[in-house]
Amino acid sequence: MKIGFSYLSLCILCLAISQWGWAQQSGSKIKSNQEVAMQISGTIAEGNVFYQLFNDHTYIPIPAKGTRFSCTIRMQKNSFFTLLGKGRYSLLADGKPIVINYNDTTIQASELNKKLFAIQKKTSSYPDAFSPARKAAIIAYCKENHDNISPAVLLVENSYAFSYEELKEVLDSTALYYHHPIMNPKTWLANKVGRRSGVSYRDVSMQDMDGKAVKLSDYVGKGRYLFVDFWASWCGPCKMEIPNVKDMYHLYHLKGLDVLSVSLDRDESQWKASVKKLQMPWPQVAAFKGNSSTISSLYGISNIPCSILIAPDGTIIASDLRGSGLKDKLHQIFDQQP
Repeated sequence: MKIGFSYLSLCILCLAISQWGWAQQSGSKIKSNQEVAMQISGTIAEGNVFYQLFNDHTYIPIPAKGTRFSCTIRMQKNSFFTLLGKGRYSLLADGKPIVINYNDTTIQASELNKKLFAIQKKTSSYPDAFSPARKAAIIAYCKENHDNISPAVLLVENSYAFSYEELKEVLDSTALYYHHPIMNPKTWLANKVGRRSGVSYRDVSMQDMDGKAVKLSDYVGKGRYLFVDFWASWCGPCKMEIPNVKDMYHLYHLKGLDVLSVSLDRDESQWKASVKKLQMPWPQVAAFKGNSSTISSLYGISNIPCSILIAPDGTIIASDLRGSGLKDKLHQIFDQQP
């Protein structure tokens, strides 16, 4: 879930680990308590300016004079922080001054921070985090910046949107960014290994809307593709994606697509009320009484929405499809067949 901020406010979120500086030498991490003073200033049309340190939920106002704001904050060298205002930009604490003009979206900073600013300016033009074009831009940036640490923050912030195969492509242990302490590559891959392309689905017990015990295998096969959407009634992004799934269902159901919604709700009444309100025209099942943790373990579900696409032979052929990504994959399957 993303935190919303006023268009004319600025907040600084430090992603640094409080007792880590970071350097890379001969392939090993080196601890350091070295700090740098980050001078941050810029122009903002109006409104308050704040900064927020990592793991501190207090927003501290920065005094402004007219349209100008400025502050100096001590941070661990080579940690990352995020500027939030008219746009969201995660940058590197390298000790070089940063000047941002939020009126024309420009920055004066070190060359590395200019690169980070530019790639995030580009990716922000894609509103859907799961957009194939957006992810391709991040992957290209990682490959082009194999020799520095800047891709680390992009991967931390976007790994949830990447498939297992996409993560494998950028989690190169020879890359400098791979070893930054905010990176957690083994866990990221472990969370997605159960739904990677090419493996067979694994069966799990659930219940349908009538309380009847069912299994995933009851819906797989039958000569059809099955899109399994993991969601919950309390998940806003899940419900926002349902109209897109409805469109794809109506477009491809007669061509061989089935959909199954698997709720990870804990409250049965809230689940059923939400299903009734959303009027999804495909089977609804839920994972109660411990089955939720079983599903999460089998398929590495650490956040939702989450999905898998299963071929008629029971093989997972895609995961975490949303928005244009889902549309493109189904178009490839059903509209481009010889």
